[in-house]
Amino acid sequence: MQAVQDYLKDVARKFAKGNATEHTYRESLVALSDALLKDKFELTNEPKRQACGAPDYILEDGDVPIGYIEAKDVGVPLDRTEKSDQMQRYLHSLDNLILTDYLEFRFYRKGILVNTARIGEVKGGKIVPVPAEIEAFCAYYIEFSTYRTQSIKNSLQLAEMMAKKAVLVKDVFRRILASEEQSSLHDQFDAFRQVLLHDVTREEFADIYAETLAYGLFTARLHDKTLDTFSRGEAYNLIPRSNPFLRELFAYVGTKLDERAEWIVDELCDVFRATDVKKMLGTFNKGTGRSDPYLHFYETFLGQYNPQKKKARGVWYTPESVVGFIVRSVDQILQDKFKLEDGLADISTTTIKVDAQRGSRRGKAPVVKVDKVVHRVQVLDVATGTGTFLAEVISQIHEKYKNQQGMWSSYVEEHLIPRLHGFELLMASYAMCHMKLEILLDETGYKSKSKTAPRLNVYLTNSLQKPDEEVDKLPLIEWFSRESNEASYIKKNAPIMVAIGNPPYSGISSNMGDLIVDIEDYKYVDGEHFGEKKHWLHDDYVKFIRLGEHFVEKNGEGVMGYITNHSYLDNPTFRGMRWHLLRTFDEIYVLDLHGNANRREVSPDGSPDNNVFDIRMGVSILLCVRKKHAGKKKTLAKVSTAEIWGTRDSKYTYLEGNDFRSVPWKEVKYGAPFYFFKSQDNTGEDEYRKGFSLTDLLPIYTTGVQTGSEERLTAFTKAELQRKLTQQGATHAGADAVAPYLHKAFDTRWMGFFETHGAAKKLGIDVPLSYRSRYDISKHMAIGDNHSLIVGRSNKSKVMDHFFASDTFSEVKSGESSTGSVFFPLYIEEEGGLLAKQVNFDPKIWKKIKAAGGKAAESELAVFDYIYAVLFAPSYRSAYATFLRSHFPTIPYPKSPEFFSAMAKHGELLRLLHNLKADAKELPVGHASYPVDGDHLVEKAVLDGAKVLINDDQYFDNVPEEAWEFTIGGYSPAQKWLKDRRGRNLVLADIKHYQKIIATIVKTLDVMGEVEKTYAP
Repeated sequence: MQAVQDYLKDVARKFAKGNATEHTYRESLVALSDALLKDKFELTNEPKRQACGAPDYILEDGDVPIGYIEAKDVGVPLDRTEKSDQMQRYLHSLDNLILTDYLEFRFYRKGILVNTARIGEVKGGKIVPVPAEIEAFCAYYIEFSTYRTQSIKNSLQLAEMMAKKAVLVKDVFRRILASEEQSSLHDQFDAFRQVLLHDVTREEFADIYAETLAYGLFTARLHDKTLDTFSRGEAYNLIPRSNPFLRELFAYVGTKLDERAEWIVDELCDVFRATDVKKMLGTFNKGTGRSDPYLHFYETFLGQYNPQKKKARGVWYTPESVVGFIVRSVDQILQDKFKLEDGLADISTTTIKVDAQRGSRRGKAPVVKVDKVVHRVQVLDVATGTGTFLAEVISQIHEKYKNQQGMWSSYVEEHLIPRLHGFELLMASYAMCHMKLEILLDETGYKSKSKTAPRLNVYLTNSLQKPDEEVDKLPLIEWFSRESNEASYIKKNAPIMVAIGNPPYSGISSNMGDLIVDIEDYKYVDGEHFGEKKHWLHDDYVKFIRLGEHFVEKNGEGVMGYITNHSYLDNPTFRGMRWHLLRTFDEIYVLDLHGNANRREVSPDGSPDNNVFDIRMGVSILLCVRKKHAGKKKTLAKVSTAEIWGTRDSKYTYLEGNDFRSVPWKEVKYGAPFYFFKSQDNTGEDEYRKGFSLTDLLPIYTTGVQTGSEERLTAFTKAELQRKLTQQGATHAGADAVAPYLHKAFDTRWMGFFETHGAAKKLGIDVPLSYRSRYDISKHMAIGDNHSLIVGRSNKSKVMDHFFASDTFSEVKSGESSTGSVFFPLYIEEEGGLLAKQVNFDPKIWKKIKAAGGKAAESELAVFDYIYAVLFAPSYRSAYATFLRSHFPTIPYPKSPEFFSAMAKHGELLRLLHNLKADAKELPVGHASYPVDGDHLVEKAVLDGAKVLINDDQYFDNVPEEAWEFTIGGYSPAQKWLKDRRGRNLVLADIKHYQKIIATIVKTLDVMGEVEKTYAP
């Protein structure tokens, strides 16, 4: 008790001087701690560390951190401090923590406030003791010093703990890199940017480094036999010599780590000290089932550490059944198509010309080519991740040697390791892969035949990046250079015969620099550019397919085995990609696993169809075969397909029980102009092609707008949006900054409308990089009394419903939910700014329409309405579904003037209905009545009989089921409109609007019946 009284006197004396800060009391608190804990623990205060995100004090037992204290000046409100971002990070990541203003002490365990003691308070400008709290404080503080990390017993708990600490590691590294004081961490950042990711930011590097450090320590602990001890220094000696990159990294971490980061890395070591990793994950690779925690570990960790990054990078665990199927199939293809009896286990060699590998790039001597004998079956996992595919290759080859264990170690060293390659960009995945393969080889019984085991040929590199010329050794960190040089050597020289993997899926690719492969190759069909304005060829998975194709083509023969997004199979804009693959390979096999939630795929019998991954996009397995073609003219490849529908488990079961030989492949009869890798029903094509294409008649069109952030840049009303933009700092949010647009059918909203990103910034509005106003076309809808035809370029659902009309421009998903839509304005502003309307029609096609449709077709609006009626003719949609799924519609020329006039009349009514401008007398009455008063809060949107319930008390009555289920562009307007307003209270105008939606849909169904009578009498 005396120690606390002395402490309070010292603090009171310093406080009375009137110039004290939180730093003034530091020696006082250290002295109090020493007295209470009898000098058994050391409480240290490191200002340099605090500048980089460390708490003010660290309590240590030797080199083991026990707890942390964050201190504020006397009188600073601790409630406010507790809510700060920095304190929240501490509470999330540090299990044993005190927050204090030197008088009140708050004790936290695992982020939860467990005790509070106030030993003094300020009264009358002086500090006076609170004797009743002193005894409790002493007990709490001693208990604070006795805390030890609890034993961690399962992989999920370990992943969570690692992630918590890694978040703080990232923050500390970020602060160090942002400081002006140079360190070896700055050197590593410069090297990483020079040889691996040229445009990486300091923030991103800190993120990558934190992940890798966590996994490097994990690797070291896995090899640790002294479980009672574990430290940064110890980690270096535990990293296997077969992983030189990680060893070099931990030479730095163990001996040269910036002292500002030592505390949090030691805290991370403390997590592993509480973990027997090998025991916890003892079942690793006894099998490769999904239940094995080790195969999920990286994904689990990344999900805890940074779930947004996991999603953005397309990091998804590849199911064992998928990996096994692909590797078995590649093995069989090597046996069947290339007559290699041992398949992936083949040890035959070939002689190639390679660049002579040099130690450094000195002088300007010409590159020397030398002969080199190498294995013929060289395998590359193009996006290795945690090494699942390479592990499966090893496992399947080992099965062939299970009765030849005596020769296994020699085989591994001489004929396996030298020809297995992997490229991985993420440092943490890279570390995990090395660790996994080392353990797997050890469990197969492999023992190194030399003092130092050969390194595994898994390299930290951007697979898509061009191989650099040999990089000179960089100061202090030549290991970055060495890794880059060895990866580049493989890219340039290795005769890759097998390319396998699960490439990342990222529609907004970050790989846009100087790449090994050129996606421009995929924009041509038989030498002619495909002319597409909008496409997804820059998705990473497409670039990785091109990469695998490149390696196999360069080798002259081989196999590519991937699982990827399946959109390329029948998306019309991928026709150049399909053509290129047909030209490169001899045989192409596609096993479509479906599971596309974006397309609302269901099994042919109507039962659910699930994805083998936890993603929305469908996937397929691609197996491509190329043979040598010495002196022979290459013909287009034979394409064979098969497909699997059903539940996830049923798909796993199928893949586990089948392989390349057992799948019932069916040949696809593809053809120009699209070369689909799916069988198509082309019945009626000749008749269909006699019409005119919308893109030919209406040559000015564009993809719908993309706001990039509906939350920030859109609103239900104009006033609401102007307030929102003003709150974001907009200097002017008037009429020229906002505009109405069609969000979804019958749902017009307001958006921030700017010509360019720069124009938005001039108004003080920061728009996302993904913002696209499509201003060059959208502006035409502002000239007054204009109309736009909204059409999906393609449609992946069973219902051809991707057509709508509006009197404004539209959002990209307004007319088609899966692949997006475009809008065709009827009128455009005349060039020269004369504000005169000009009809957006090709004159030659319009002339032919007038010749067939008579005088009525001289009206451009009547032609618009005629087209609209055709698109809503049920028999047109069903007869030409195959073509409507894959390209913009082709419209039949009018059969006669009478036919044109009748269809145009139907189309006019549909257009007015869909713009909600039809005469009231046209609408049926009695639908969607609203009989019960209340708060009008939309909490749900459920059809119960004829009632649409919006909360427990209120509903719209007399809503026909066919109106509730009716879809436009893959959406049901009756459902979508309400669901988008969950959490909002409907006002009178909203209620009336919804009633009008229901009446309009009912009338639309009637008009479609009349259209059908005219179109197909």
